[in-house]
Amino acid sequence: MNNFLIKTIWGDFKGEFLDNKLVGLQFPGDFANPPGDFDYLPENLYLVQQQISEYIEGKRKNFTFDYLLLNLTKNYEHILFTLKDRVEYGKTVSYSELAALSNIKSPRVAGNCMAKNPLPLIFPCHRVIKKNGDSGQFGPGLFYKEKLLVLESS
Repeated sequence: MNNFLIKTIWGDFKGEFLDNKLVGLQFPGDFANPPGDFDYLPENLYLVQQQISEYIEGKRKNFTFDYLLLNLTKNYEHILFTLKDRVEYGKTVSYSELAALSNIKSPRVAGNCMAKNPLPLIFPCHRVIKKNGDSGQFGPGLFYKEKLLVLESS
């Protein structure tokens, strides 16, 4: 696996790549190693930087670059693809609504899946909130969850 920095207006994201496919994404400030330990994306992966930058600038709603889910159960993969395919940009769902959309009985399973999401922009777990309207959790931090929800609502 290769790790590269993805330069954006929000700071440097860390992208993990396997065979030129994105397999992990960490938000600025969310990774322990200082930026000097990684190189910026090579030219052949520039599409990833371009699309992530466009997304956080409000100019893009979907991604077309190659990505890969690793080490997740089929159940978790199903929940992530349900989220990606059925919860539109600018919309939110509760954990129980996502569970129902995914034909999963437990909202807790949907929540646990969101916690293990390795690609939080591609599979937009920031769109999943508590039933009472509170933000709920977000791996990179509530600051980013709120920022993404505001971005998508404008």
